[in-house]
Amino acid sequence: MLDILFPTVKQNATKFSTTQIILSLVLASMSDVYRMSRIENFTYDTLVQHLLSLKEDIDQNTLTGCLKALGQRGAFSLQEGLFRLASKMVRKSNLSLVTIDRDSTVATVYGNQEEAAKGYNHHKLGANSYHSQLCFCTEMKLVLNS
Repeated sequence: MLDILFPTVKQNATKFSTTQIILSLVLASMSDVYRMSRIENFTYDTLVQHLLSLKEDIDQNTLTGCLKALGQRGAFSLQEGLFRLASKMVRKSNLSLVTIDRDSTVATVYGNQEEAAKGYNHHKLGANSYHSQLCFCTEMKLVLNS
């Protein structure tokens, strides 16, 4: 799916596909690794290299350059692709009824980030934060939107 959404234009300097870069970010996030420099170190791991068919580690500049190139349009494309995938999964499940569960989470931010606001934040009272909404299909343990 990622190869279709983000086809990689091969050039002489292209060592990694866009799919490899996105999947390295997803695996790193699942492993609780968030900083770009740490993600670069994460791709040194032989298991990660084997899973993503990498011949070498992905350096920090390549990671940030790819994300900047994808931009907001890339984020929307990824979201639409995930919606289509979730829709297929729900249709194939043959469930006659589904329960949509909406929950929220608070993420504290420091500084003056766009769209951050003061609100209920049980970790840091009165701090600016994002109040993200998450939607799940309970029967399938599937995240529908975040």
